Amino acid sequence: MHTRIAKFVACCAILYASAHAADAFPHLTGQTFGERAVAIPDAFKGKPTVLVITFTRAAQEQARAWTDKVKQKSIGAQNYQVLELEDVPRLFRGFVRGSIRKSIPKESQDSFILLFEGEDALKKAVGFQVSDDAYVLLLDANGNIVWREHGAVDEKKVDVLQKQLTK
Repeated sequence: MHTRIAKFVACCAILYASAHAADAFPHLTGQTFGERAVAIPDAFKGKPTVLVITFTRAAQEQARAWTDKVKQKSIGAQNYQVLELEDVPRLFRGFVRGSIRKSIPKESQDSFILLFEGEDALKKAVGFQVSDDAYVLLLDANGNIVWREHGAVDEKKVDVLQKQLTK
């Protein structure tokens, strides 16, 4: 009898852990335009963090709108834009990086993170659906994903984000 209970408890613990592990952000390493290396999500532990993630240039307008709205609302979390550039051929990465960097004010460059690997893991984490959408994640202080959204920003989505921060 005790063996059955122990097996049942072990199975429940495994299911519980795997359900919560699905919300863990993958460990990825990137670099800011300010040349600072960033290990995600470790670099954000201790503070809630909003990540606005893009996979294409076409998504940048949505990403900018999300970032502006989140800053405007002062939602109480640190903000970063993550540009996934794994598909850019190595030969052109310096050019693409320089081109994007010119469009970003110097004081904002450390809030942009460039990723050149981990695209599949990142797509899984965001619940990827549409390549030209911006994907927005809220990470808790432990680096776990507690909220996901994608597409154009609107007041309702930002209100839900704010409510997630107060939980």
